[in-house]
Amino acid sequence: MVMNKNLKMILKALLFTVVLLILYFIFSPLLTNIAKGWIAGAVRYYIIFPPIVFILGLLIYFIALRHIPDKKLYTYMAFLTAILIVLSICRYAYQASLGWRMGIKAKIENSRYDESLPQKYENYQILGQKDIYFADKHMERQYNTYGNKWVETYLNPNNELIVITQEYDDTDDTYPSLINMRKLDVDANEIDTHTCGVNRNRETLVEGYLVNIERNYYNTWALDGDKTQKPIEISDSLSIEEQKDIVEKFMSGDNALYFFRNSRAYYLNDSTWFAFAYDGEVMTRDQYSKSFNFGLQYDIFLYKIDGRTEHSRPENIDVYFHKVVAKGANYGMVWCGDWYHTLGLGADTLNIKYEGDDDTEMSFLYYSNPKLNYQLFSTNNKYLYIIKERE
Repeated sequence: MVMNKNLKMILKALLFTVVLLILYFIFSPLLTNIAKGWIAGAVRYYIIFPPIVFILGLLIYFIALRHIPDKKLYTYMAFLTAILIVLSICRYAYQASLGWRMGIKAKIENSRYDESLPQKYENYQILGQKDIYFADKHMERQYNTYGNKWVETYLNPNNELIVITQEYDDTDDTYPSLINMRKLDVDANEIDTHTCGVNRNRETLVEGYLVNIERNYYNTWALDGDKTQKPIEISDSLSIEEQKDIVEKFMSGDNALYFFRNSRAYYLNDSTWFAFAYDGEVMTRDQYSKSFNFGLQYDIFLYKIDGRTEHSRPENIDVYFHKVVAKGANYGMVWCGDWYHTLGLGADTLNIKYEGDDDTEMSFLYYSNPKLNYQLFSTNNKYLYIIKERE
């Protein structure tokens, strides 16, 4: 009899806890506004917290509820469910009304706002047009990319600029269908081109070498125009001592060029690429930190100072945002208008404008080299402009 009573109590405790968990899974996203698609939110609210809720449910039952009659316990659970439903409805109502309230606020702001553009900004040129003129310079937009990818640049030892862009079948596509590479001489004239595919056919620029780690080859087109596919010499059964010997000889100097991919270490020796399956113990933390970083070190707008990677940016002499119209949204009210920038490019100044809202100020990149008869200007690496003397 005692056993049946204890078993019944345990079953009731489990039932209470399971119901509590179900309520948690239903209402926690609603009350916390955490979307299931967010990885961090999913881990926190669907992996870490449920065991805590389970344990708390058992503790609450055995400490406070085990002596309560069944009918009253079910009443408490129904009352808790009702409270959560009301809270969820209130939250949804608040979120739904936010856009409406911000819309009203925007209309009020628009009715009050009457500010004309200061005269000094009237002749600023529109950023994004193909040709922009300032001082004795002509700035021409040459290359652009889509999505979250950059126009990538690399200057080889012959002072030839390699420009890498990605071609998409459609501007809405997430992934490119082709990688285009162009080589420019010191006067920014296009002297050679190269293309490669994506996925297994992708070639990654590693300090002038185009390396394909899926098909294990490299070429030197970016350095000397040779597109011949040369095999990467791979060794996957080296002893620890042999690996340490390679690390000491070819991956420890200041000018060593190496990287890690697919459980292999790739390194350059006398203009030839080698690779081996490595044991983590043969590398020091410092050697890992000095390895080649894909998509970073060869970008011409990047430089290192005090161990940190910085962008080469023009001087922002003057920045002004001119409000045009306020708009309401579910996340608040924003002002839409035009940004006006006066940028210092060497000894000259560039006056440009672009449309945006009050929290989307654009950043710019600038590169000048005395060995080149042109300069480079970029907007967040999305567009690449070439600046030359006016003809």
